[in-house]
Amino acid sequence: MKGDFLGIFNFFKKDKSAKNETYFDKQGNIVYLGDSDIVTTPAQALQISAVYACVRVISENISTTPLDLYKKASDGSREKQDNGLSYLLRYKPNAVQSISQLLAYITSSIVLRGGGFIKVNRKVSGEIHSLVSLNPDDIEVIVEQTTNFRLVKQYKYNSPDGKQVILNQRDVIHIPNLVSTDGYCGLSTISAFRETFGSGLAQVEHENKFYSNGAKYNGILQMDGKLSDAGITKLKKQFKEEYGGKNGNGKTLVLEEGLTFSPLTMSHSDAQFIESRRFTTEDIARVFNVPPHMIQDLSRATFSNIEEQSINFVRYTLQPYFVNIEQQFMNILLTPEDIDAGYFLEFNTRNQLRSTLEKRYDAYSKAIDKGWMQPNEARELENLKKLDGLSNSFIQLNMGKIDEDGNVISHLNTENTIEAGNTDSPTEDNNE
Repeated sequence: MKGDFLGIFNFFKKDKSAKNETYFDKQGNIVYLGDSDIVTTPAQALQISAVYACVRVISENISTTPLDLYKKASDGSREKQDNGLSYLLRYKPNAVQSISQLLAYITSSIVLRGGGFIKVNRKVSGEIHSLVSLNPDDIEVIVEQTTNFRLVKQYKYNSPDGKQVILNQRDVIHIPNLVSTDGYCGLSTISAFRETFGSGLAQVEHENKFYSNGAKYNGILQMDGKLSDAGITKLKKQFKEEYGGKNGNGKTLVLEEGLTFSPLTMSHSDAQFIESRRFTTEDIARVFNVPPHMIQDLSRATFSNIEEQSINFVRYTLQPYFVNIEQQFMNILLTPEDIDAGYFLEFNTRNQLRSTLEKRYDAYSKAIDKGWMQPNEARELENLKKLDGLSNSFIQLNMGKIDEDGNVISHLNTENTIEAGNTDSPTEDNNE
């Protein structure tokens, strides 16, 4: 993950002889000119709208999901903590960035470059006072194995002042892409699918050149006789001055000397180009594991299962990122004693997994009727304030036991009354 992939590539100056020649960056990711003859770097890949949309939808969803510090109680319940570390993780990790900005940058680094890095700054007492994101291009991961098979990780960092420093493992949160070839450093998505992204860049470049070179008309010019040399020269000059370049598209043709315009249908090559663009978009969405409708590709959307697909996006696309970030944060920010005491970090994905209002209210009603949820707990989930008298558990009492023949043999309200400590039988005298 070193700057500009060793500086050997330039998007606008391609060395044809370098095609299919393999290079390695500092992180060990393979980088080379593929069959598309386009060098692909993360910044260039973002020029493809589908890539930008996939990175944006993943990073925005993760960066806007609250990351909270909890402590687990002996009864299994959890209590959200309110201390210095929770403030850094919920609001402001450093003097410049918000937590959303930091998480968005780290996530995009994981998605595009194979890993994200955060410098942990501590006070003399050891207390964490800030978290600062680092550029993956400036870091080299060093993993060494001792004679007793103990792993030691360090980071060689090129600081902005030009100095190279060695950072210890406890001072850096390294969140690698879960797809890896060595188990320590994540694989860069851009390197792994260089052909796919190179093809997308080639299509963008082709389309830009196509429209910048002149007007395109879906028809031909015809005349009964032969156009004179002067007429041909005049027609060429007219097209160059009036209709050439990108500003000439869409202008009305003014024809002379009996010229007529005959419209044409879409050419086979145009249809193939459009279809190839659609395939590339679907392929890129597949690479990032993003449902096409979430990057505004609605060509095959049916709208009958959008809600289910959105929930699956959280479960199968975002959840691995959530767990990975949680675990790497806990490894560095929490001590073994903290973890033994029940402290842990977790993203709150409740809002992202919310179904429709009708389905939520129906689920709350069933949970409250069965007695395992209190009304105020349901109100809290809907961001409503608690009300007096609704912090108790309730259960329906109009149920009874029946025998095999379907005859009622006892009522739950009678049994519940006795179990509650009221030894009086519910007779007519007692009711009076």
